[in-house]
Amino acid sequence: MARRPVPLRKKTYGFTLVEVMTVLVIIGLVSGAAILTFPSPKPAVQAQAEKMMVDLNTLSHDAILSGRPTALGLSREAYTRYEFADEDWSVIDVQVWAEHVRPYVTVEGQAVPLSTETVPVLIFEPMGRSDIFTLTLAGPEASYSLQGSGDGRVHLQPSEDAS
Repeated sequence: MARRPVPLRKKTYGFTLVEVMTVLVIIGLVSGAAILTFPSPKPAVQAQAEKMMVDLNTLSHDAILSGRPTALGLSREAYTRYEFADEDWSVIDVQVWAEHVRPYVTVEGQAVPLSTETVPVLIFEPMGRSDIFTLTLAGPEASYSLQGSGDGRVHLQPSEDAS
C-alpha cells in the first residue's frame, strides 16, 4: 500500500490578523486626517452676524448705485431691507433671525427699543453716508457687533457683552 504525501499546509481562505490590523490602522489614520481638515461648525449667531454684515454693506452699495436711500428695519423677530421709492419705503425682503439670536441696536449713541414690527432704523444715503450705529447680535455661545461709523461701511467684530 502506497502512502500519499501529506500537504504541509491546508489551503485556507481569508485574511490574516496582521493584514486586518494593518487595514484598520490605515483607515484610522486617513479618517483622523480628514476630520482634522473639516472646519468646526459656526455658532448660529456668528453665521447670522456674517450674513447681516453682507446685507448691510449691500444696502450701502445699493443706495450709492441707485441714487435712492436704503434702510434696514429691525424687530425682535426679523429684519427687513427697504428702499426709498415713490415717496415711501418699499420692502426689498424680510429675513427672520436665527434661533436664539437677540438683536440690540444703538443709533448715534442712543439705544433703540425693538418692537414686533419692523420700521426703517438704519438709513444709508445715496452719497455714501449712513447712521452711526452698533448692532449687537447676542446668542447663547457668543455675541457679535456690527458697527457703522457713518461712511457707509459696516464692520463685524466679536463683542464683549450683549448689552
